Amino acid sequence: MRIVGLLLLLLGVVTSSAHADEATKFNGFHVNMTRQEILASKPAKYVGGNGKNPAFILFRDPAIPDFMSKEGKGCAAFDMEGDKIAKMSLRKCFFGAEDMPPEQFAKSVMKAYGINASCKMRLMPDRSVEPFCSGTTDKGEVVEIDTAGISIERMRQKPRFN
Repeated sequence: MRIVGLLLLLLGVVTSSAHADEATKFNGFHVNMTRQEILASKPAKYVGGNGKNPAFILFRDPAIPDFMSKEGKGCAAFDMEGDKIAKMSLRKCFFGAEDMPPEQFAKSVMKAYGINASCKMRLMPDRSVEPFCSGTTDKGEVVEIDTAGISIERMRQKPRFN
């Protein structure tokens, strides 16, 4: 019985590591991370939110708390499909970059995480403009960066080339 339990534990670790290796980690979090992994690895500087923070309500799964800084700022939210993250929305406070200018934040994030993106100025409804970048990571996740932060979504389709 102990051997079976040990084998199941090892299988879980190998499976968890395998999908982690296939995704870009952002401060320890990655697309395809499970509900259990999210809750177990929550950084101490964040407190579990109630999923009702109007400034950052991006959930599809209210059972997963958003991560809010102790000051009450919405810093991260996860859209779940089944038991895994399909999309992460990470605000600048998640990276400790609240005061960083948008262009500098975008360049820093792209360099740190191997993101290949193109950037442009986007017209907003109030007629102001803001920088917007879109692209992919080296591991294929779809990325968008704007003045608030970054969103990372799992690869939509894996292409096949001859």
